[in-house]
Parts: sequence; structure tokens; C-alpha cells
Amino acid sequence: DYGRLMAVTTEERVIQLFIQEYEKFIRQKLPACSAHFRRFTEKSVTVMDMAGVGLKHTRGNNGRITKKILSIAQDNYPELMGRTIIINAPSVMKVIFNLFTPILGARTVAKVEMHGKHCLPKLLQYVEPDQLPKDLGGTSEYTLLDDYGPWSEMAPEEMQTIMETWEPGQDYVSPFSPEALARHAGTPSLVHPVLDGPRFEKS
Repeated sequence: DYGRLMAVTTEERVIQLFIQEYEKFIRQKLPACSAHFRRFTEKSVTVMDMAGVGLKHTRGNNGRITKKILSIAQDNYPELMGRTIIINAPSVMKVIFNLFTPILGARTVAKVEMHGKHCLPKLLQYVEPDQLPKDLGGTSEYTLLDDYGPWSEMAPEEMQTIMETWEPGQDYVSPFSPEALARHAGTPSLVHPVLDGPRFEKS
């Protein structure tokens, strides 16, 4: 509801929130997951619940701000998405998706899957049951609003040590390159990840 949203915030703040979450994902979540699972993690598996979404949500200001956010993501964070799984997709979902595909690159579009209500088997191909909230058929006690993961389990000083490997201007994967790991091999709080690719990426 664009009107209710704008009654409590501004478009600029909404967009800044998305940018902030992307930066947190790059600078905190990916390094924390790499250290925790001892394997290099550079992409996400995103689950989008589209229950109740219709064409009205793509028109006017809703469509405009969505396109703006997608454009920012495509231009500045193009390779972070490993897979996006749309669940509870309404019958018009393909029409809705086609409205936004011109903004997305072909590689991004190829990483998107659409499923109806019976989507649990597909989700379990990419995500362990204990990482899925119960309302999606998993066993996790946490919800998406809890924002829970390895980054929330680490002590502040441990997270700080990991974040200090990031240098201005570096590409986001470089702190876990062999050279960076060799420099910090003697740091007790930095778990040495195995560079064997993202945990759930299939493509």
C-alpha cells in the first residue's frame, strides 16, 4: 500500500533501506557465512512469497519504485543472486514478471523460478530444512523478520576481525581470496573457509 507507506516514510528512505541491506549482505553476511560454513559463499538464495499480489501492485507508484530498486540492484549488485524462488505465484505472475524483465539481464532472469503452493520439494533442493522458517515448511523457529544467521551468532570482536579484511575499493570476494586468507591465517577468530563455491548454488 504505497499511500500508507508514504505516510510514515519517504521513497528515498525506502530505497536507502534496500541499499543498506545489500551492503550489509556483502560486508557482514557473506563473510560470516563463509567463515561459519568453512566454504566460500558469494551468492544468495532468495524466497519471495507472492500470495495476494496482483497486477494492481505493478501500476503507478508501486511499479515505479519497484523498477527503481531493481535498476539499482542490477547496476550495482548484479552477481549476488544465486537463485530466486517465487512461491505462491498467482496466475498472473508471469505477466507481472514480464513487466520487469527489461530491467533485468538475461542471466538474472534465468535464475528465477516460479512455483505455486506446493513448493517445498523445490525449496529443499537449495535450502536445508533447518534454514527454512516453519511457515515455509522448514523447521527453523526464526522468521524472516528475525534476520537470524551466522552473522548474529558471532561475537562482535569476531565479526570485526572478519570485516577488517575488507579494504576500500576491493571487490567483495577478495577478502576470502587465497592471498587474503594467507595474510590472516594466524588470526584465531577468522575461521578458514574452503573455497569450493556457494553452498546452495546450482547454476
